[in-house]
Amino acid sequence: MSTYSISAEFETALKGAWTGTLKSVYWMTARVYNRVLVSALGYHAHELAADAFVRHWQRPGGAAGAVLDLGCGTGLTAEALLERVDVQIDGIDFSEAMLDRAEEKGIYRRLIEADVTRPLPVEPRSYSGAVSSGLFTHGHVGADALEPILAALAPGAIFAFTVYSTIWTRAGFDAELAKLERDGRIEVLDHQESGHFQRLRGQRVHVLTVRIV
Repeated sequence: MSTYSISAEFETALKGAWTGTLKSVYWMTARVYNRVLVSALGYHAHELAADAFVRHWQRPGGAAGAVLDLGCGTGLTAEALLERVDVQIDGIDFSEAMLDRAEEKGIYRRLIEADVTRPLPVEPRSYSGAVSSGLFTHGHVGADALEPILAALAPGAIFAFTVYSTIWTRAGFDAELAKLERDGRIEVLDHQESGHFQRLRGQRVHVLTVRIV
């Protein structure tokens, strides 16, 4: 097996994560994010989310509504999605540094700096779809973000996303999604569990596609 060298800058960022200075971590890692995750570790959760989305994508009522990329980071998920379907994408992220990197790619209609656990600064029920990978993971965002996200999606919208397996129950995703489906607010179209790193063992995510009712 090959050995991969992670830069001292990235190691410093990882150590800083434990202090809770998440924005500082993102500022340091934005410059090496794709290289470390994708090239060195074989990360591909963004492709899992994009594949899950396009399997069920149909614009509600034929309208050409945009897709919201939640926790967009440097734009990995949007790039994967645009390789599969022609849509307009708005990105939202907590980190200004990540958004700066995403803007350089020129693939987004609009980029928004915001906390997805709070009401989103977008028109309610205005998006025809949403994608997310890498947002629902350790030290990031829990199931409390689902309500603000659902408020931004139009009836019939498709939402494809990944949830890190080790927080699936602990962060309340299993219970909250079951409640949303039981209350008739979402329909779960697909739910699988998959590895999302080619070079790290034991790392798995839930991959879900839901339709907003």
